[in-house]
Amino acid sequence: MKKIILISFILLSGCSNDSYTNTIHIVPENFEGTLTATYNVDGAPALEKEKGFSVIPYNDAGFYETSTSDMEYGTVNDKFYYEINNKRIPISEECIFYISTGSAPGDNNKRYPQSHIAITNNCSKDFQMNGPDEFIFP
Repeated sequence: MKKIILISFILLSGCSNDSYTNTIHIVPENFEGTLTATYNVDGAPALEKEKGFSVIPYNDAGFYETSTSDMEYGTVNDKFYYEINNKRIPISEECIFYISTGSAPGDNNKRYPQSHIAITNNCSKDFQMNGPDEFIFP
């Protein structure tokens, strides 16, 4: 009986998540390294929306700061593109590794949520599942 209750709880929990990350990442042409987005930054632009997705246009060093208070949480459905001559070229999922999300401390107990994502030009299932050999955090 306990097994049935546990299985039912797991199934119901999994079915109730209807939130998604809904983020489009615009990566500079041929970028390879760690992408870092920092949220809740005073004076930075708010994230623009495109068909329900937040758009993060990283600079050439792989950084973006936004005044948007926090990232979206839920099932990951992010999209990644290189921007070449104002055209978006999709980046394969095998080139992407989600390193971490968290937050950095600031003055007066202010928190700055961050996401860190590795991008490579040497794409593989191994990279997608295990990430780079070394993590380089800026």
